[in-house]
Amino acid sequence: MGVTIDSSGKKLPNAAETLRITPLMIIALMTGLTVLTCVALAMGPISPTTTPGSSPGAAKPPLPETALYVFLGALGVGCVLAYFVQSGMCVKKSKELWNARTSDDEGHDAVARALMTTTILKAALVEGPGLFGAVLILLTGSLIGLAAPIVALLLLAVMLPARSRLESLMAECKM
Repeated sequence: MGVTIDSSGKKLPNAAETLRITPLMIIALMTGLTVLTCVALAMGPISPTTTPGSSPGAAKPPLPETALYVFLGALGVGCVLAYFVQSGMCVKKSKELWNARTSDDEGHDAVARALMTTTILKAALVEGPGLFGAVLILLTGSLIGLAAPIVALLLLAVMLPARSRLESLMAECKM
């Protein structure tokens, strides 16, 4: 198996390196999201009942919870849609890379890198609403925000079997 060098002279990771790195990144994102959610559940709500400089008995207006939930829902729907659109774009790009290969090894490595890039993008799109949901729990104490981190963790877990995802992507490319 040869070494792939990009136009700037930098060595590109091969498929084996990519398959080793990608799940570690997903696990790191899942760990961070889980820790933040647990901290939010343990601490929740942190909103002070008074505004700075006011008397201790003066109540602070409540957070506009409905607006936060609407925003979270819109953010979540947008990110989930982008998650699936990104998958289609990955297949298209992978087919282009496979067809432009000079050897099967080079094509395999290029498709693995495309899968890693797509996985990173999809993970970021999914993690955002999950983090926002955890912050919502922290701010309001409401457990409704817990839905976002749970869905995000499930979608991130789906991305973990990198080897099987690469094999199915390669099968699509060879069609």
